[in-house]
Amino acid sequence: WKDEKGITHYGDSLPPQYSNRENSLISKQGIIIQQNKIPDPQQESSSEQLQTAQTKKDKALLGTFSSAEEIDLTRERNLEPELLAMKNLQQDRSDSLKKHGKIKTLAETYNKTKEPLPADLKEALTVSQEEIAKIDQKILVRQKTIDEITLRFDEDKKRYLYLRKKNAQAD
Repeated sequence: WKDEKGITHYGDSLPPQYSNRENSLISKQGIIIQQNKIPDPQQESSSEQLQTAQTKKDKALLGTFSSAEEIDLTRERNLEPELLAMKNLQQDRSDSLKKHGKIKTLAETYNKTKEPLPADLKEALTVSQEEIAKIDQKILVRQKTIDEITLRFDEDKKRYLYLRKKNAQAD
């Protein structure tokens, strides 16, 4: 057994004051026959905390919405600014692609005549490519946000329907 200082002791019998601590029964050959582990109170409290948090979330969910349709409407309201921003980004991307296409066409005329590209045209090509890449990155971030909002409300709706069904069965 281990005492309150964490020191391991060996003996023929377990003193009663250490019965609520972790201890092991060992055979004469040194093989552990029985091991008593005391549950970690921190793990229990963490489990209890999770349960309490879920209970609070469930109460809030049931208190906030009176129907699954309200959850859908709230999801749509939360998605609306994100979808509008996405539409604007897609329009920006389309404009940037057109601009890049014009610059590229101009660069191709230099290539056809085998003239060297002017430095400002090279710079314009690079800048327009970087601009498109930045917009693409913003679109990815915005899409991730849209997906997260959708997932969160879908999970809330499933939980809401489960809780309503559970409460209806209890009545």
